[in-house]
Parts: sequence; C-alpha cells; structure tokens
Amino acid sequence: MDATQDASFIELSPMKSHISSHRFLYAFALTLLLYSPAVFAQNEGIGTFSDLVGEARQAAPQPQPSPAAVVMTQAAPGMKMFAVPSATPAPSTPSLFSAPTVGLEYDYRRSQEKAPNGLTNDINEIHTPSSFRLATTKFGFDHFHVWSDGSNDIGASQSVTSSGLKVTVTQPIGKWLLFSLPLVYKSDDGDAVTSTGPQTFSSYSYAAAPLLIFSIQLPLLKDAAGDQPVALLLSPGYRLKVTEKNRIRPFSPDVDGWTGTFNFLAGIEYAPKTKDGDNKWKITGTTTWSHLTNYYSSKPGPRPDDNGFGLGAEVAYNLLTFKDSTGQYQPKLTVKISYQYDGFNQDSYQHTATVASSYRFW
Repeated sequence: MDATQDASFIELSPMKSHISSHRFLYAFALTLLLYSPAVFAQNEGIGTFSDLVGEARQAAPQPQPSPAAVVMTQAAPGMKMFAVPSATPAPSTPSLFSAPTVGLEYDYRRSQEKAPNGLTNDINEIHTPSSFRLATTKFGFDHFHVWSDGSNDIGASQSVTSSGLKVTVTQPIGKWLLFSLPLVYKSDDGDAVTSTGPQTFSSYSYAAAPLLIFSIQLPLLKDAAGDQPVALLLSPGYRLKVTEKNRIRPFSPDVDGWTGTFNFLAGIEYAPKTKDGDNKWKITGTTTWSHLTNYYSSKPGPRPDDNGFGLGAEVAYNLLTFKDSTGQYQPKLTVKISYQYDGFNQDSYQHTATVASSYRFW
C-alpha cells in the first residue's frame, strides 16, 4: 500500500473506443499492474524486517542486574552469623542516561514488478538515525528522505518523493529476549504518466512493527578471548500499515487501505573477540519469511501473493571501541554494509544495498 512502490491508486480515465484491440490489452494489463500493490517490497523508510532486527540489536539495552549475592558465614561455633559478599561481584546498575548515538545511512533499492509491463523502480534513501538509553530502555529516532523513480517499456512511469520519521522503543526481557516497537509516519508526493496522460497524487501512511528477538550463543567455536562468537537469532514480528492516497489529479476519489504482515527471521551471527576482549568485526546472515495475513483496498484489484522470502547478509566493522563502566568493550565508530534480496513470490522482487555508519559518544 506504499505510494512509492505501489501505483495501484493511480486513477485511469476511460479509454477511447477507437483504440486498437492490442493497445487495449496493453492498457488493461497496465491497469491491473497499477492496481496491484507490491506488498513485500514496501520497505521504503521503515526498512526490511532484518533491518529492524539489526537496529534493535545495535547498542542494545541490558537487563537490570541481579542483586549482589551474599554468603552467610560463622567465624566459630556459637558466634554471630555475618554476611560476606560472594566472590563474583554483581554488575553495576545502568546509568539513567547512556549510549547517545548518531548515524548516517544510505539505501539503494531496485525492485521489479512481475506483472506484464511491470515497473522497474529505482529507490534512493537517506537516513539520519539517533538513539540513547534511559536506564534499560533504548529510544531511537530516524528522520528519512526517499526518492523513487519507476518506468517500463511502454512509456508508463512514476516518480515519488517521500519524507518521514521512525521512532523505536527497545526493551530487554530477561537475558536472551529483546522487545522492539518501531512506529513510522511517512508522507509522499508523486506524479505518474499512464496511457491516458500525466497524473499527480499525494499520500500518507502509518506503520507499526512490533517484534521479539531471541539470541543465544552457540557452543560451536571459541575465540581468542575464550568466548563463543557464534550466535543464533530468531525473531517473529508483525507489521501493520495503513495508507491513504488523496489529491489525485485529474480528480479522483481518495483511496485508502491497510495490510497486515507476519514476519519470521532466522539468522546466524559471527562476532569474534581479540584476546583482551575487544570485538572489531561482525558478520550476519539472515533469512526472512513474510506472510500477508490481512489486506484491504478501497480500489478493486487482485490480492497480492500471500508469501515472500528474503535473504540477507551484513558485515560491520568497529573502527573505534572503548571500555564501558563494567570494563566491557563497546563500539564507538562503526561502519557497515549489507545486501538483501526479497522475492520468491508472484508479484515482485527487490534488491537492497545499504551503507551506514554510527558514532556513539559514550
């Protein structure tokens, strides 16, 4: 239902009766195409599901430490019992405000709609994310701009400029679980060329994408520090998106719709440490299943394919690190590159390449 990726809301005026039958078939196919949303390529601004998982795990908050353990002991029989701290000290209480981080990110997406005369879309995104932690809760903010251009071989095209804001709250649940809730608002202004001439439109959309992340170290390898560098990632989530398209010119009624998509990600992460416990680089591979659970559009059109799959890989390198108050190394200046393919369905496929950097002040 995203205007940058879905031109299904473009209103086509009645075709003139004198056009040839083969041109009518082309125009009819184009109409169906423009009425068919590419559900699994609607990642502009909000990001792919694996993007959301990666963002939640970056500078992830830690659970509250357990109280310090004590041992009751007695100097001699008959004497008073007294408490002695255990040999393993409890971790320090997290600071009220910590881990302020800023970043810069560029995404390029190229998507292809599979319907006859489907649009090929080139999408460019600039993100300026920032985040901080309050006690054990992380708050993230991402202001983004998106430029999208699509065209096909029979002269149809569309161009969309978008801007928006994503706010994310991430909270640990115990030792192995993270809960994250991204909320997104995006507005679009676009123009298109169809078989009946030029058109302009505007739209806005809201999205919520709650997700859980389970991660656990696997006893497969040991690094120079004696730790287990291989981790298993499992993450279910749900994305609800509501869109309204308005100010369609030539005049047309507003079009509204919404989609609900269940996602499940499985991944492997390898992040070895040096002998002194410093982590310089990390590589992650993921696979994501997306299943369309709900779909509604006030403009008639075929229901999209219910299922899609994504394959992704990311490499991150910490140019600078530092020791926090617990003596653990944390990333300070990080760069990363990633690639993801989304497709394996009847409607569309998409390639995404990302280059990003982040700087943590403390």
